[in-house]
Amino acid sequence: MNQSELLDKLTSALPIHLYGVGVAKSFQHLCHEIEDGETQIIWENSRPLRVVQIAFVEIFSHDGKTLVEDRQEFTDGRIRRRGFRGISEKLKPSEDSLDGAKRGIIEELGLNPESLKLEFVGMDIREKESGSYPGLMTRYTKFHYKTEIPLEMYQDQYIENCSDGIKTFFVWE
Repeated sequence: MNQSELLDKLTSALPIHLYGVGVAKSFQHLCHEIEDGETQIIWENSRPLRVVQIAFVEIFSHDGKTLVEDRQEFTDGRIRRRGFRGISEKLKPSEDSLDGAKRGIIEELGLNPESLKLEFVGMDIREKESGSYPGLMTRYTKFHYKTEIPLEMYQDQYIENCSDGIKTFFVWE
C-alpha cells in the first residue's frame, strides 16, 4: 500500500473531524509521524493500529526532584496538560533506544547527553487508544532509562520548541 492509499484508508477509518480539536493533534501531525518513520500503521481486524517505539528517560535533579512534562502549547493557543514524568522520544527507523534517549535529551532539554550517565531500567509493551489521535489504537514499546542532572546542568524549567510550532514545558516536582 503506498502512502496515498494509506492516508485515504486512514481518513475513512478514523474520526478525522476530532483531530486538531481539544487536546488532539491534527491529522497532519499523524501524517508527519508516518512520513518520518516514527509511526508505523498496520491493520489488525480491518482496523488501523499505530505502532510506536519510545525511549523514555526518567530524570532526577541533584536534590531528588523529578522532571515532569508539564504541558504543550499549540500554535493556535490550545494548551494540553501532560503531567508525564521524564521525557519520551519516538524512535526513528533503525535507531536503537539508547541513541533515541540521547536524542531526546538534546532535542527536548538542550543538554549534552554525553555528560550524563543513562541507566537502562527495562522495557514494556502496552496497547491503548492514543491520547493524541482519537479512535486510533496504539501499541507502545517503551524502553526505560533513568539519569540524574548534575547541578551545573540544572535549570528551573526546560522548554522544547518543536519544528511544528508546539512548545513543550518541563518542570521539577
